[in-house]
Amino acid sequence: MRDMAEDRLAAARAALAAAGGDALIVYNADPHLSEYLPARWEARQWLSQFPGSAGTVAITADRAALFVDSRYLVLAETAMAGRPFEVHLAGSADPAPHLTWLARHVSAGGTVLTDGMVLGLDEQRALAGRLAQVGALLRADIDLIEALWLDRPAVPCEPAWLHEPAEAVVPANDKFARLRQAMADAGATHHFISALDDIAWLTNLRGRDIAHNPLFAAHLLVGPEGATLFALPRAFDSGAQARLAGLGVQLAPYDAALSALAALPTDAAVLIDPRRVTWGFRAAIPASCRVIEAINPAALMKRIKTAGEIDGFRETMIEDGLALVRFQAAFEASRARGEHWTEWQVHEALTAERARSPLFRGLSFHTNAGFNANAAIPHYSVRPETALAIEGDGLLLIDSGGQYMRGTTDVCRVWAIGTPSAAMRRDGSAAMRGLIAMSRARFPAGIPGPMIDAIARARVAAE
Repeated sequence: MRDMAEDRLAAARAALAAAGGDALIVYNADPHLSEYLPARWEARQWLSQFPGSAGTVAITADRAALFVDSRYLVLAETAMAGRPFEVHLAGSADPAPHLTWLARHVSAGGTVLTDGMVLGLDEQRALAGRLAQVGALLRADIDLIEALWLDRPAVPCEPAWLHEPAEAVVPANDKFARLRQAMADAGATHHFISALDDIAWLTNLRGRDIAHNPLFAAHLLVGPEGATLFALPRAFDSGAQARLAGLGVQLAPYDAALSALAALPTDAAVLIDPRRVTWGFRAAIPASCRVIEAINPAALMKRIKTAGEIDGFRETMIEDGLALVRFQAAFEASRARGEHWTEWQVHEALTAERARSPLFRGLSFHTNAGFNANAAIPHYSVRPETALAIEGDGLLLIDSGGQYMRGTTDVCRVWAIGTPSAAMRRDGSAAMRGLIAMSRARFPAGIPGPMIDAIARARVAAE
């Protein structure tokens, strides 16, 4: 039977040739540059059939490649076996192998196509610059996948709800006042925001448009006085609409953001974050406007937590900790009865314990419960049909978390099942020593993360 990925790859190549392109690059991204995507924007997964939640695909007339980081390498090699995709690893030696691959396989005078509405501005500059070195061009004004993906899901529109004062702590009016002050300090008259977490934080509204994330799909354009939220109005009930009206925020259709940017006054000074806005929206801003590039002020503001927010985190960790303890008690009791749960049953039981909390609002990501060899697979995703039985000696890794009214958890634990081997005890102890060394380290502000990681690895290597 012909693989679905082969059919879709053939259709994409035909569309690429018809558009006059020499290569197509499909990112794992949406117009908000979210880490986790609504189904509508899972174009990379639709084309390649690679199930991982991260990765990039590039194709030419005769080659196709999937680029992943180390978390997904084992999954990619397994899932893409027998499919017409090369698998390439992004790492310290080449953090952007898709750029290297395109520069190697696109000739001078060639054109690379991609969807600029999901192409980050920083990435667009890196891609265009790399292609220019070999005399190739980037065209980012076309979405080839849209015409091919006939049953493509719609823009998500789950109901949004109020994050009440007891949970949000800081009133939304205060946040907008601080935001406008930051805009004034930067010399901006307008500020365009696509990052969903920043929008939810500013408005004190929450949603369910992305699995495991309390966010709603929207863009926000803040002016000197009022603001416009570009979203699907039916997602907001009377309470949410009243909240927005009280903030001086009017609702507009989700797809009207581009035209609103294009209609900005000629003397506008627009603040955007190049790491959190796409090329498509940047290109819509009139050339007469002054563009100020800086980190979204909301992203900086929300990093400093109030005493009330910190109390909320403590409350959240207590609720989650109770769920973990109850789960552990049930798990150990089942083992004492001679039962052998599967990895999937671990996921179900732990989810059920978290759901007992009145503050629980859902998982913060799909539970990764892996036993022995599965525990060594980064971002292993357990499924009922492939779940291992937890029996015999070994190690059980559970990486899980929950969304609560006042905070989010992400907890990783490794449990000894039966009698761990000497190698397991040695490796576990070495990893703990590395973590302790890193936790105790003193380092300069602004140091890159890999340099801190090296402290932990050096301690482990010394064992």
